[in-house]
Amino acid sequence: MPNVFDVLLMVVFAVVLPLWSHFVSWPRHARAVDAGDPRARSRVYVRTIVEEWLLVIAAVAIFVAGRRSLDSLWLGAPVGWRAWVGPLSALTPQGITPTPDEQGAVYVLAEDVDLTLELTADWRDGDVW
Repeated sequence: MPNVFDVLLMVVFAVVLPLWSHFVSWPRHARAVDAGDPRARSRVYVRTIVEEWLLVIAAVAIFVAGRRSLDSLWLGAPVGWRAWVGPLSALTPQGITPTPDEQGAVYVLAEDVDLTLELTADWRDGDVW
């Protein structure tokens, strides 16, 4: 459920920043380019990147302050999918090779499976998992 800070962030993003850009930032940039300022474009690029990162920081601060879960951003595991917690390996031409780097990144769509057993993938060129 959105709170006051969510609404404020959206107003800043949807109303204040476009108005600021149209009436203040862009005319200032156009005057600097017309005056022949060689750093005008680089200043606009830097200002834009800073504004975007400030929006990200504000959104993360609101997210953390609201104690929201990753599922509220649809970043959780899909319904029915569960992370494999057992050892992972690949059946390579050299034999069974452990793939510990993939731990926590392999999900299975299963209900009655022991997720602590070893899971071995068939070999293929490229990324095994």
